Amino acid sequence: MLKYHLFLSLSPHLYLTTRHKLKYVSTKMKPSAADKKSGKRIYLNRCLLMEENSGCIYFEYLPDDYPGSLYPFLHRAFAARGPEEDLLSGMPEILVLPRPRQNPQLVNFLQSHGIDVETPEPGFRKGRSIIGDITRYESNYEDDGLWMAPSTAWPVELADLNRFMLSLLKEFYNGLPAGRSRMSRAEVFYNDSRELRFPGEKRDFLSLLDEQTRQDVAGFENAFSPSIRVHRKKALTEKDWFKADEVFNEGMEYSWSGQAKKAFQTYRRALEIHPGHVDAHVHIGNFLTRLSSFDEARESYTAAVEEGRRQLGEIEPGNAWLDIDTRPFMRGLHGLGLVLEKQRKWSQALECYLELLEIDPDDHIGIRYLIGRVYHELDELDQAEECYRNASDWPDGAWSLVWLYLEKGELYKASLAAVKALEANAHVPSVFLDYRYLMSDSVTHCAMHGYEQAVAYCQDYSSFLFNRKIKWREFLKVFLSVPGIKEKKKEMTEAKLPPVIPDQEAEALAVRVSEKLGGQVDG
Repeated sequence: MLKYHLFLSLSPHLYLTTRHKLKYVSTKMKPSAADKKSGKRIYLNRCLLMEENSGCIYFEYLPDDYPGSLYPFLHRAFAARGPEEDLLSGMPEILVLPRPRQNPQLVNFLQSHGIDVETPEPGFRKGRSIIGDITRYESNYEDDGLWMAPSTAWPVELADLNRFMLSLLKEFYNGLPAGRSRMSRAEVFYNDSRELRFPGEKRDFLSLLDEQTRQDVAGFENAFSPSIRVHRKKALTEKDWFKADEVFNEGMEYSWSGQAKKAFQTYRRALEIHPGHVDAHVHIGNFLTRLSSFDEARESYTAAVEEGRRQLGEIEPGNAWLDIDTRPFMRGLHGLGLVLEKQRKWSQALECYLELLEIDPDDHIGIRYLIGRVYHELDELDQAEECYRNASDWPDGAWSLVWLYLEKGELYKASLAAVKALEANAHVPSVFLDYRYLMSDSVTHCAMHGYEQAVAYCQDYSSFLFNRKIKWREFLKVFLSVPGIKEKKKEMTEAKLPPVIPDQEAEALAVRVSEKLGGQVDG
């Protein structure tokens, strides 16, 4: 016998404004009748359906003061779906409903569809524990909704919240085994309920409602349609942009004072005022990148690039950085390239970098330090070598050239490149041989030739070396053991401005290194 329990609980933290924007309060809300009557807040009911035997669940947030909201909710829960979706579906024979919800009209409606109504027996509390987990998820919402909303989906609305929460609960509940069974709850549900009844078309399912209730249902669905964000768009003015820019500048002040999350919330408020503020999209992308939320960061950078193209039109090749209006677009394109690298989408990252070099050949952003690795990952080794040489004043160019020659099996060239790379940063060999740098925090600010610069380089390139299977460790151990190298390394690390190693001296040291390497390191 298929039996579902319906649990209803008012959200203590989330509510909707009269414009249907989702809001959060940190303190637990205790709505009164007068508060509801004022209409300033639309309180949300957490509605959870749980199948009694398997524990398979379906969940939505519904506005508490919309009497017609429960009917379409039941249709969505009982609608026919495939087992692969791991969602509860199929009409029950019995619905266990809290007594306050057992109004005659709803009971008659359910019974007309062959669903008997029962009152909960004492002791069945499994659904309450899930509601408790949902409350804990809510406490992570705060003002930004970061835990459930992509960077470009702002402000968060009811449809966004339901979509995210249902996917989360599907993963943590329907996807977990029930009891000692090795099957997921959804698998148990479908195995036990092979012949499920479904409600058919929604209009047929709701046809038994009286006229007033059908109007309530229609009003609810029109008001809370996922497309309502499109209908609410207003015509934006120059005044809106300047207001958004003021809010964005507040966010920058928060960022400079170390309040990153407050800055992020402020950037989102700027976009709520004017979605076309390119720099707000960029800085949201920066924040999400630091959180390793690369998919969301990519959305934000893409929005910045698309909006920048729309506002600027065709950008003439040349020194675009000198035009202040072009800089937010360039920052967006730069951020998009970086996050595409994180996602190992090398060809797309290369397109971003080449476009930046085309519109800004003087390279004010520093693309020359990034593009060599992208060519290397694409196995375009000649291009990578040229780019590494052009960036030899920084570890990303100088030391990466060493790994390139090692990969090609050119040991003398690798040895000579390593000696010359000491000029860029002599700390790199020691840092690379010490795994502690992997446990340290990411370096955000560092001085040229310094230890922190070496740590930042090693953190960026460690996975690259492991993936390319370059025998860098064996090379560095031999390199540091060669007479003259340790002394030269010490001289370079102790100097405030490392001196240039003469070509003749560098070549002599490289010969010693390559002779000692012999056959110890293969390409």
